[in-house]
Amino acid sequence: MTVAPRNGAGARITSVQVRAGFLQVHRWLGLTLGLVLAVMGLTGATMAFEEPIMAALSPGAASVPVRSAPTLSPDVLLERFARAMPDANVTTLTLRSKPGASPQVRRFRAGRPWPRNSV
Repeated sequence: MTVAPRNGAGARITSVQVRAGFLQVHRWLGLTLGLVLAVMGLTGATMAFEEPIMAALSPGAASVPVRSAPTLSPDVLLERFARAMPDANVTTLTLRSKPGASPQVRRFRAGRPWPRNSV
């Protein structure tokens, strides 16, 4: 393979130069893709452990004082949520069997489907 001469003299690209060029491309592609994959792995791990992370970061929201009153039914919980946040659409209601663990409502606001927020 021949290229245009730089200084007027004939110049040839050697196999060593081609190999060095491929090595540079391989290095930078590998570093870039490695960084992207590392970020994807960290965010995936964060999503997998969302509940324990939320419980550790905000214990007041993840647990409530145990009361002697009867547990509210899902319909009553959703009705109270709808009264408190009329413009939010509920996507998921998670109930917990552990005493003192608060229910979790996933919602999104109309017109803004992403990101979903937890309450």
